[in-house]
Amino acid sequence: MRLEAQPAKIGRGNAVLHPQHGIGRVQSVNEADFNGANGTKFARLFFKREALTLFLPVKDAEQAVRQPVNREQARQILDHVETCRPTTRKQWKARAAEHEEVLGRCDPFECAEVFKGLQHLDAEGSLRHTDRAHLNQAMDFLADELSFALGKSPDKVRQIITRAAGEAKA
Repeated sequence: MRLEAQPAKIGRGNAVLHPQHGIGRVQSVNEADFNGANGTKFARLFFKREALTLFLPVKDAEQAVRQPVNREQARQILDHVETCRPTTRKQWKARAAEHEEVLGRCDPFECAEVFKGLQHLDAEGSLRHTDRAHLNQAMDFLADELSFALGKSPDKVRQIITRAAGEAKA
């Protein structure tokens, strides 16, 4: 299962999802002159998790951000976490390269598979440093997007995701 990504609606107050920064809000859309781009429309985005403000040319928005998942999609993602059976490569370099690519695509279904596969490796005690970073990155991404869609705190959503993956931890 894969996400049919919806292009972000770039308008004041709208929520967007950025692959590296998580959920943000469009604070404003104005014409500005930056680096020789005269009269270009820029969106000012604020990402609360990182307390980061990002200026993005509106014409580049479709490549840079997407609309966050809705409540129904969030439930489908949680079902996927519970039922998926990811295959995790044994060779760590190939695994790390694959996970890097998957996490960069920002698809929550694929991130759920990365999370679940690495969580099982963690339970076996065979996580490398890069694996741990990818496990944390996948969880952060899922918790950020699903907490927004479900209207729950990121900590609560982390618990829900962990339970769905079958490795409940206190």
